[in-house]
Amino acid sequence: MFAEAFTALPSMADGRIRLFERQDDLGVQVKETVAPPRLRVPVEGMPGWTLSLPQAVVAEIEAETARHPGTETGGVLVGQISSPAKTIVVTALEPAPSDSERRPTLFVLGTEGLGEAIAERRRRSKGLLDAVGTWHSHLGSARPSQTDHATAARIALPASQPISLLIIGTDGFRAVAAPPTETEA
Repeated sequence: MFAEAFTALPSMADGRIRLFERQDDLGVQVKETVAPPRLRVPVEGMPGWTLSLPQAVVAEIEAETARHPGTETGGVLVGQISSPAKTIVVTALEPAPSDSERRPTLFVLGTEGLGEAIAERRRRSKGLLDAVGTWHSHLGSARPSQTDHATAARIALPASQPISLLIIGTDGFRAVAAPPTETEA
């Protein structure tokens, strides 16, 4: 009977989640949810890894970039890291602190209140969500600059998980990271 429930279902190529619930009469009820589309960006510097963002986060990044048309801007990526799936799953953004610096060729993420904001997200999610990287805009191509590569290497040094830099430019999105440093036990 359970096998029949699987074979009677149509293909799931459009990102659906199906939950099978056993009923008291030994039947099976199928509950289905459509998963919203996500942007998947390969992470340069970490072969096989991707950064996955929901369309709502993409729209938020695009809106923040439009608010600062003559300068680079950015913020913090919040989500989870799945090492088995080699995926950095972004679920939300933390805005750039007020002490951030925006210039035409440089964005420097400030620190004022940022640690507290990330700690509060971690607390509210019972440790499920954390900072998983940063994002910033380029006025031209999203191609990572030498500064971007150096930053990726610098933030990877103390990390035990990958930390990604997401860049939005006139040609779309790119992500860059350096592999996390192995720590000795």
